[in-house]
Amino acid sequence: MTTPPNNPFDGYGNRDADKYEQSQPGYGYGMGYPKDSNDYEQASYSAIAATDGKLDIMLAIKYGIQATFKRPLLWIGGAALFMLVIASISAFTALISDDSFESSNSFAEVIFNIVLTIATFLINPFLYRAFLLAMDLKEINFTSVREGFSYKSSLLIQIISSLITGILLSLGFVFILISVVAGTDYGEPNWAMFILGCIVLLGITIIITPLISYWLYYVVDGQSGLVDVMKQAVEDGKRNFFQIIGFCILFNIGALLFILVTLTLGTVVALPVYLHAQTSVYRQISGRGHAVVGSSQ
Repeated sequence: MTTPPNNPFDGYGNRDADKYEQSQPGYGYGMGYPKDSNDYEQASYSAIAATDGKLDIMLAIKYGIQATFKRPLLWIGGAALFMLVIASISAFTALISDDSFESSNSFAEVIFNIVLTIATFLINPFLYRAFLLAMDLKEINFTSVREGFSYKSSLLIQIISSLITGILLSLGFVFILISVVAGTDYGEPNWAMFILGCIVLLGITIIITPLISYWLYYVVDGQSGLVDVMKQAVEDGKRNFFQIIGFCILFNIGALLFILVTLTLGTVVALPVYLHAQTSVYRQISGRGHAVVGSSQ
């Protein structure tokens, strides 16, 4: 793949801190935020620094935790409210479901899943934008989360990434199905073939995660051109492939243990921490500005 251009708005090719600060007014140590800012006086970080395009797993996790507890009412409270709404709608759907349908695929539940999927697609760009604004130490409100990116492009990139992911995962499921059917011996599945199919499915998931998962971040962070976004995201993902996989494994294990210890109540904390950490991963691998963690105002 050819070397990306040095314009940070055209491929995020600039990995040099000095050039980054010059081309991005306001980024760099100090970045012009008032030291006595009321919104961020409790922050454990106070500046934005350019990154070198390499992922530091512990930095992402540390940032996720600190950013979440920096504004707990917004992030933890918001997560709790979101989960409460989903749980309430799910309970209501279960009540109105036709009792003649004993399976989970009742009409009401199918409609609920479709509506939830569409709502997620529509809301995701604004949600991701909010986490990026938090990274940049900027104000988060209904106006700011709608500015700085193409909403149409954000929807298109989600559709494209979902189609690619769905097709690849479907191939894995088909392989499992074929393995079970073809490996049937005296009416019993060949479990060795089934396990092999599961391994193939897991392999597909591992491969596509670093290459596709962060496409929406690039669009919401202001990069135009869907083809350029996909090319740059794949390049950044390839360069940090094993680090991203390591982050996913480490974070998921830690989050699972935390949720189990807290009897699932910790989910309201783990969710925003994860999204903040994912934002950190994106900013690190793309070489863009990242909040300086550990400094004080």
